[in-house]
Amino acid sequence: MQPATIGTAGPAGHGKTALVRALSGLPAAADRGTEPGVDLGFGYHEIAGRRFGVVDLPGTSRLVRGLIADTHGTDLVLLVVAADAGVLPQTEECLDILHLLDARDLVFVITKADLVDAVRIDEVRARVAALARSSRFESAPVHAVSSTTGSGIAELRAEIQRRTAQPSPRTSDGWFRMFVDRSFHVAGRGLTVTGTVLAGRVRTGDPVAFRPGGAAGDVAGLQVHGQSVPEATVGQRVAVRLAGTERKVVRRGVVLADPRVEFATDRVDCWLEVRPSARQGLRSFDRVEIDVGTVETVGSVVVLEPGEALSPGSAGFCQVALEREVILALGDRFVLRPVGGARTTAGGVVLQPFAVRHAVGERGVTDRLARLRAPALPGRVQALFELSPEVGLPVCYAAQALGRTVDDVRRAAGGLPDLLPLPTEPAEAYALRERWTKLVASTVDALGRHHRAHPEEPGMNAETLRSRVRVPLPPRLLDAVVARLLAETVLARDGDLLRLSQHQPGAAPLAPPLRHARPPDVAAGDPASRVRRALDAGAAAPPDLRQLAEATGLSAEGVRAAIDDLVRTGDAVRISLDVAFGRDAYARVRTELVDFLATRPEIAVGEYRTLIASSRKYALALLEHFDAEGLTIRTGGTRRLKT
Repeated sequence: MQPATIGTAGPAGHGKTALVRALSGLPAAADRGTEPGVDLGFGYHEIAGRRFGVVDLPGTSRLVRGLIADTHGTDLVLLVVAADAGVLPQTEECLDILHLLDARDLVFVITKADLVDAVRIDEVRARVAALARSSRFESAPVHAVSSTTGSGIAELRAEIQRRTAQPSPRTSDGWFRMFVDRSFHVAGRGLTVTGTVLAGRVRTGDPVAFRPGGAAGDVAGLQVHGQSVPEATVGQRVAVRLAGTERKVVRRGVVLADPRVEFATDRVDCWLEVRPSARQGLRSFDRVEIDVGTVETVGSVVVLEPGEALSPGSAGFCQVALEREVILALGDRFVLRPVGGARTTAGGVVLQPFAVRHAVGERGVTDRLARLRAPALPGRVQALFELSPEVGLPVCYAAQALGRTVDDVRRAAGGLPDLLPLPTEPAEAYALRERWTKLVASTVDALGRHHRAHPEEPGMNAETLRSRVRVPLPPRLLDAVVARLLAETVLARDGDLLRLSQHQPGAAPLAPPLRHARPPDVAAGDPASRVRRALDAGAAAPPDLRQLAEATGLSAEGVRAAIDDLVRTGDAVRISLDVAFGRDAYARVRTELVDFLATRPEIAVGEYRTLIASSRKYALALLEHFDAEGLTIRTGGTRRLKT
């Protein structure tokens, strides 16, 4: 029979420790874990001849932290209510958290039954039943016991045995992840970290890494329920001893994970529920304190439902922006409360862990998020790709987001007609076919213009080409996209340069030829050449019309005519009436913007100014140009990539 874990929850002083002692028949302190670093309140106990891990969750200010860290690893929670004290606000909060975190099973236990009469027991039962009706535990049994006299203990033991005899199986899909709650270092044995496995499985000898952070080393040993094991899986509380790491301490909240878990996030789309007990609802831009795993952070909520608010007792789709980067995946659960508030008011489940900021009035967002809640993996894969603003996603990125393996994602994506493998099978990435069609058209257009302006040149390097296409193409997808374009004979390669497959360097330019095209290397005295040198020298802060006239000795009309020529040949890009950028400088500032927005949801003018090492004048002019071009879209004072 698989070992099981029981959690006890409830306010301090309601008899949780005494209850565990009565159930096990031994003093709880005599059988607590003896390894240093194991959380207070966790131990191993024999109950009716079977060994259980027991998480005695604190009833103090650490209540929320303990419940969130350990609930997903418990097979059964005993929610304790003292008969003399009755249901308290802390009791209600315990139930709210267990409901929001989707605890597997629950039994209400009325303790200290020997201190009150039968009438009082019935009153507490009625109050517990009323409380349970607001949760998913409405049908949970209620047992009245006395840890002092033993009354009701045998019946409770039998209930525990029935409910844990055949626990429902836990899915171990995806890569190993575990939020670290404690760590300790023993001379000669190295670093050990403890926690409850959130996803996947881990074996002795496996490589693991701290996330966010760097490599940790290999697993040198595992203990589950105080016994050495070769493997630990989802839901089990485990001590992991690491080899090959110099670290002697790991802060609470760090994730120990399979090294393939690489991406952290600070913005998630989610399904959020506000509990009926909340004094007020949630509105867009409310600041909240968030607890997920062993992480505590602060963030803000954007309600994606009509009215941009959720009232107490309601639920809906939301986006939560976090102040701290966290490792998350679809299905991870969390709770939140108002900043400075002592009471848990809401919680939810992560749907899209790598969310981007949604535009006001953006259509179809909640429909796609709803499909991420569906049980079938192919539908979730499709929705994930549609929610991304990019042409496609790497398979490893999608696998982490969905909490599945690369093979799972490939199998699901392979059956979706709207997804195209990049470069070929087995795919490194997939692209939405509609966006791929736009990308191909934009690539042909960008290279065609280059070939017409510079027919003698063999082509363009991949990074410059990436900066000129109008479909968001992050650096991590560039190689796979180029490989697919080469396989489709859209492109051909000459050394490090790419060209359209029908273009022959030195031949007549591809139709339609540009009537006013001129060679790039004009005489030094040519007006266009003088203007081009001045623009190139200015880089990301090029001279404006007046400054160009002063630098070149040309009239204002002469400068405008020269810029017109340079724009036609592709040697300059006009940003506004009086500002133009040289070809290389423009490619750089565009690439830097796209690269930044490939990893961040948005960018402000000040951030972009710092990024390109220019002034606000040029940063603002460039962003307005990119808005008009269709690369970006303005939302308030920031820009994001346009889908």
